[in-house]
Amino acid sequence: WDEERCKKRLEIAEKNIERIMEEAEQIDKEEDSTGSLVKLNEALQDQKKMRAKVQEIVKTLKETGKEKINTTDKDSVNGKSRQGSHAIMNCEVTTDVKHGLIVNGEAVSQNNDLNQLSPQVEQCTETLGKPPAQVVSDSGYFSLKDIEKVAEGVKVIMPGRKQAQKENKKTPVEPFGKEEFSYDKKRDVYICPEGKILKNKGIAFGSKGKISYKAGGKECRECKHFGVCTTSKNGRWVVRMVEQEGLKERLEEIYHEEESQKLYKLRKEKAELPFGHMKRNLGAGQFLLRGKEGVNAELSILLTCFNVARMITIIGIPTLIAKLNSM
Repeated sequence: WDEERCKKRLEIAEKNIERIMEEAEQIDKEEDSTGSLVKLNEALQDQKKMRAKVQEIVKTLKETGKEKINTTDKDSVNGKSRQGSHAIMNCEVTTDVKHGLIVNGEAVSQNNDLNQLSPQVEQCTETLGKPPAQVVSDSGYFSLKDIEKVAEGVKVIMPGRKQAQKENKKTPVEPFGKEEFSYDKKRDVYICPEGKILKNKGIAFGSKGKISYKAGGKECRECKHFGVCTTSKNGRWVVRMVEQEGLKERLEEIYHEEESQKLYKLRKEKAELPFGHMKRNLGAGQFLLRGKEGVNAELSILLTCFNVARMITIIGIPTLIAKLNSM
């Protein structure tokens, strides 16, 4: 249910209530109308119940700030898959890089991974008793504000969204997007794809922490890409968010390190394997329980089954039993 659907359903309910009231008034004037009035009263009560239900949904939408709500499971969100659009809960799973064992798992009321990096790192820290040395994730988790919350000393290996697009090659990259302009820290200038300089023009109008950089108007007008890169006769502008751009550039440097690239290639093997195991081997293509508490309980059982299977593969059944008995 969303605001638009609620509005339409309320309009229908109000019209039905008004119609039933008019019919009841007309029948009341007729003789021997008791049976008809009973049926109309039942229909009237049904419409009033529907109106009350929709009004409660509208109230919940306003209180939670959600765009949509599922009345069967209020903790679920609307998501898309190959089968179409349906109610989902997003599963966050963290594994260790050496053995691929699951360190932490959680079902959250989101249809994407945005802003989930720092919460998952915090939960891993609680499980391990210390922060992880590094955390590797895909670009779906990329949020500079969220990355800033990750504990100091934890190395974050993650491509930016534009980097991921380039590597994917299926998604077209904007040829003259800001990411195609390189920043020269020593000279404090940006360099465009054609090698032209964009100079520091000071704080962007009305924006604290943002610096404007501009190319020469004549150079842009004479450039073969004028009209595509920019249509301004005064030249191309680029705005730099000082604090966040610094973090973004550090993340790019870390991501392109040789060791980081090795770890990132392992990510798909280690982090994606549990989902394939649960869906194919355990037959858990969907959750059976409703509500965040129930779904998380079900997820915990599935993740425990995965870890047991992994430990059997790593050390064998006799050793696993011996270790469990010694605990």
